Amino acid sequence: MRTGPTAGRDDLRRRSVRRTVLNVAWLLATALGLFVATTTKIGPVLLSLSSNHGVHLGDVMAFAVAYAGVLVLELGWPRPR
Repeated sequence: MRTGPTAGRDDLRRRSVRRTVLNVAWLLATALGLFVATTTKIGPVLLSLSSNHGVHLGDVMAFAVAYAGVLVLELGWPRPR
């Protein structure tokens, strides 16, 4: 454990970097899910929104995989203490 006048700033910097990287990762995962949802029609329609729009199984799976990847990153990255 570091001590001294810069120990608090280093800890704050590590927390800020971790938070920023994880926020960007969640945003990218959401963008990936939305991209897949707008460009593909994989699987059966799970929820019909209108006569020509709906939520497909592939859309749900794309979001699940993207979010699971970020969740593994978040839980595997140790928090600074």
